[in-house]
Amino acid sequence: MNLKVNLKSDSVLSGKSVIVTNIQQRKISSQYDNKQDVKDYPYALGLAVTADTEHVNESRTFTIKLKKVDGLKQGMMFTFDKAQAKLVNGKTSLWSSQAGFVQVSIKGDYIDA
Repeated sequence: MNLKVNLKSDSVLSGKSVIVTNIQQRKISSQYDNKQDVKDYPYALGLAVTADTEHVNESRTFTIKLKKVDGLKQGMMFTFDKAQAKLVNGKTSLWSSQAGFVQVSIKGDYIDA
């Protein structure tokens, strides 16, 4: 059994300026046994970090699984902080793949931007 670590999404995302690279409708895959996850979080929001207050993740890309993507558009830019954007009901966890690679999973209801 693998150890699953839960983190606070606000801490993980805070201070990161991002650009929306894509918005996709997620698909069910028997390979990943993700039927319930896709039902709960039907959208995948692709983001690229344009600036990071810690200067660690600049130019990195990541995905957030969302319940709703209303108001988000490709090319939109925002910063995760108290004044500009927040992941509502965010959940962030670390998990390991069968190959032993550590993965990050970020999920939430929607982004209030």
